[in-house]
Amino acid sequence: MSFLLRPSDGRPAPQARAGQYVSVRVLMADGVHQLRQYSLSSDPGGDLRRVTVKRVAGTSGAPDGEVSHLLHDQVREGDELTLSAPFGDVFLDDPADATTPVVLVSGGIGGTPMTSILAHLAALGSTRPVLMLHADRSPADHALRTGRGSWSGNCRSPARSSGTSSPARRNPTRVRA
Repeated sequence: MSFLLRPSDGRPAPQARAGQYVSVRVLMADGVHQLRQYSLSSDPGGDLRRVTVKRVAGTSGAPDGEVSHLLHDQVREGDELTLSAPFGDVFLDDPADATTPVVLVSGGIGGTPMTSILAHLAALGSTRPVLMLHADRSPADHALRTGRGSWSGNCRSPARSSGTSSPARRNPTRVRA
């Protein structure tokens, strides 16, 4: 689930770079505040920020993700969340005239910052060659898969992407195209 966010005070959103993350602070039912980090999953230009939150289901006796479930189940349009300024050293600081190729490699929910970078390149009208490699358990687990296709089509030099690993083949050295 993705959340489009804008500052509630009407001021511009803090400057961000494609690939960075924000910390989201929520108040839990027991009165404790919890922080979780979520990558920006859209072009960081403009007044809106998008974060994409995967609902974390507990496995092997581990509990479900408290914060992801709260965000999925309780946050609605118009609600206020507390966010940090953007952070992170994995980003693309891309001048519009850059020509060097870009290779984006990710797995699982780690594809969200790569999606932000791809959206940023598309917004710039970049002519850089882009190769995106992403592995996931299945196409259904591949967050933002459909959005990546539309952004890559907006690049002047369309991004090529390589798909999703098969559950029957969990060899991390293989990527099925």
